[in-house]
Amino acid sequence: MSNRAPLISILLPYRNAAPWLQECLESIAAQSLGNFEVMMVNDGSVDDSRNIALAFADADARFLAVDNPESGLVAANRFGISLASGRLMPPHTGNDPPLSPVLAPRGVTAMLCSWQ
Repeated sequence: MSNRAPLISILLPYRNAAPWLQECLESIAAQSLGNFEVMMVNDGSVDDSRNIALAFADADARFLAVDNPESGLVAANRFGISLASGRLMPPHTGNDPPLSPVLAPRGVTAMLCSWQ
C-alpha cells in the first residue's frame, strides 16, 4: 500500500466465492478513484478463493489478503475493519455484482451523503 492513507478501505469478506471473486476484484481494481485499499478476508474457504485473493494481492499492493477462521460475515467484517486505514469503509462481498468503473468519485459522494 502507498505511504499515504487511503480515502477508502473496501471490506471484502468471502467464503467459497471462486466462481465470482476474480471478476469482483478486477472491477474494484478498475475504479477511476485509485486512492483505496481492499481488505480481502477469507472466512474459511475450501475452494480456490484464497489462491485467487493471494494472487491479486501479489499483483496489486492496494489489495491485502488475510485469513480469518470461519466465524461468519460479521466477524470477518470486524477483522477487516481492524486492519483498515481508510476514512470510508463500504462493504462488498466476493459474490456481489462487479462494480462500475465510475462508482467513484460519484459513489464516494453518495456514501458520504448516506452515512451522515
